[in-house]
Amino acid sequence: MANVINYLWPVLGSTPPTAAQSSVVNSVRATITPTQTNSPTQAITHNLGISAADISSGFEDVGIEPLDSLAGTSGWYVQSIDPNFIGLAQGNSSGGYDTNVQVKVTISRPHTIVR
Repeated sequence: MANVINYLWPVLGSTPPTAAQSSVVNSVRATITPTQTNSPTQAITHNLGISAADISSGFEDVGIEPLDSLAGTSGWYVQSIDPNFIGLAQGNSSGGYDTNVQVKVTISRPHTIVR
């Protein structure tokens, strides 16, 4: 995994939020910036503690937002979901890398409003 993860919420920086920090929020936000060619997978730790029942029911919303036109063609998608992290994969990793090709990822825990 050769990407830089920069957490934006509920913590700032490269260290993921702890379970205690994630327990008082409904979402975690981070950006992914590639650092080398062909770095097609990335795990993002959110520590939201999503239950197995919620995961089986399709709850845990993941949004992937390209932050420029190059990132729009990078093809990131959700590969796996775990109670405390998500696995992302990149469908188009053969075009080299550009440190400006960033995507913002928002991971939200299920809540009663959407059920």
